[in-house]
Amino acid sequence: MRSLSIVLPARNEASNIARAVGAALDEIDRRSILGEVIVVDDGSVDSTRERAALSGDRRVRVCSQAARGYGAALLRGVRESRCEHLFLTDADLQFDLRELSRLEEHCADYEIVVGYRAARADPVYRRVNGWVWNVVVNATLQLQVRDVDCAFKLFRREVFEALGDTGWSDGAFASSEILARALQAGFRIQQVPVTHLPRPAGRASGADPRVIGRAWVDFGRFLSRSPHQVAVTPAPLISRLTALWPQERSTIGRVRRDSTTLATINVAKPPMPSTAAPPVLA
Repeated sequence: MRSLSIVLPARNEASNIARAVGAALDEIDRRSILGEVIVVDDGSVDSTRERAALSGDRRVRVCSQAARGYGAALLRGVRESRCEHLFLTDADLQFDLRELSRLEEHCADYEIVVGYRAARADPVYRRVNGWVWNVVVNATLQLQVRDVDCAFKLFRREVFEALGDTGWSDGAFASSEILARALQAGFRIQQVPVTHLPRPAGRASGADPRVIGRAWVDFGRFLSRSPHQVAVTPAPLISRLTALWPQERSTIGRVRRDSTTLATINVAKPPMPSTAAPPVLA
């Protein structure tokens, strides 16, 4: 990578945002490349905006907007970005940004490299909700993406230039919608296991019933208004369940109804477990 924009959507993350920005700057410095960190404050009622700017680093830009939703914040960050690669992640410190190198290994061969949480460090009810969501989205859109909502995604700029920046869902469904549209446009995806950490502070907005309900509504609207943007009509769920979680599958192709190749999703094998103590973000 020659340049990197790290996008951090944030809502009420005053306890975590300064460390998240610091970790993002460390990744840019580690590579000695041009880079920027874009924090999008989605209507926070705490001091998220002020704490995001504490570093005083000119590479950090903080954008504010009314509380429109996760997807709106994510796409605002994309529009504000200027680098050739975009890394979309969260400000809740549940990922070790040093594992970006795992994604970077594949960025020369794939337009999109996404992480999947090898072991999700969330309460049981969140893991159950996430599993149901992942099954339904994958089965309906036939994505075969192991973890559609994992906030650890690396994109080439050309993906968003091709998809445009209008008509996106404002809520949490946008994370899945980006992948669905990208696959429909023919972009390739590589999937890589990443470590998921317990949230150190604050409350996860993704657990809010209003956020969950809005995601389902946006999903339904996407299916109704954009049938041409998905590869197939909604598929029966039961018939898809056994194919959703390949442990060691090489290339997974999808085909349009006119039988032309649509896109490729690849799944990387997890790394061997390490006996060393897990790194701690500064």
